[in-house]
Amino acid sequence: MKDIKEYKTHTQQGILLNANEMSDNLSSSILKEIQEKIVNLDFNRYPDNDCIRLREAYSALLNVRIENVLAGNGSDQILGLLIGYFLKEGKTLLTLDPDFSMYDYYCGTYDANLLKYPTRDDGSFDVENFVRYAIDNKVDMILFSNPNNPTGFLLTNEEIKVLLKQMNTIPVVIDEAYAEFAKESATELIDQFDNLYITRTLSKAYALAGARVGFLVSNEKNIKQIHKANVPYVLNCVSQMIAMITLKHVEEFRNRIESIKKKRDELIHSNYKSIHIYDSQANFVKVKCKDLKKMYAYFDKNNVIVRKYEGKDYFRLTIGNDQEYKLIKNIFDQYEKEV
Repeated sequence: MKDIKEYKTHTQQGILLNANEMSDNLSSSILKEIQEKIVNLDFNRYPDNDCIRLREAYSALLNVRIENVLAGNGSDQILGLLIGYFLKEGKTLLTLDPDFSMYDYYCGTYDANLLKYPTRDDGSFDVENFVRYAIDNKVDMILFSNPNNPTGFLLTNEEIKVLLKQMNTIPVVIDEAYAEFAKESATELIDQFDNLYITRTLSKAYALAGARVGFLVSNEKNIKQIHKANVPYVLNCVSQMIAMITLKHVEEFRNRIESIKKKRDELIHSNYKSIHIYDSQANFVKVKCKDLKKMYAYFDKNNVIVRKYEGKDYFRLTIGNDQEYKLIKNIFDQYEKEV
């Protein structure tokens, strides 16, 4: 087995703006509905292996057929399932640099090779050059987050079409963990391309990081094949129930999402001279500043936890609730005055 790159879990104390979670918990009305339903669950029975009702609810949300959706224990588990299904020892996965570190972890567990295509400082890259790189290196699978984690860069559907057409002999997996915050999603392409696989999650936009509920979206043939390889009873009855109740309240979450997008765009367009905030289509922003040490000192003083990257000159900041956003603006304003 290859040396596995351990995934570092996130700090759980302080003002948590490091893991791109929804800052506020489920509303009291949703929590009350969950409390009322949980007493009627048959804990002595195995859960629905096919997650029928949950898939019905999620497919309706995406405006796709239930046959286009597979449920799993968070999108991380589905990503691991896909890597294990398509890649074996000696095969090669192509991703971006930077991107989500769990790809490194799963490649290590399956003895697969990992190639990283370097992107520009803002996360952008030329699709045609990316395709040539993939062909030259004879890669067996492509996987990247879109919007990108940690830059927030979004590859458009037109660019994704170019990639899918030219790489039509290998699976192309797009991790859409932050798609609800973006201007478009590749889910509308699933019936046009047999090699397209999309992972989604309820962890970010729907405040269910603790419930671990994710999905694979693809054409019906692909879903049937991947379902055969999935772990039986992969999603427990409690998480299925919580997710189904949450998805009944999508309008409430749409309002939260719009609020986050508004604050994100306002922060991006702030006129700081010593702080550079990159454009983003996610619920976070990549930030550079002249003096990281001083900025981190402000965060520490206010008990704010952000995502730091060892050896890098930037950090990633989740767009939190109104109170957290006001605190970040105050920190940035104070930093700007003193640098």
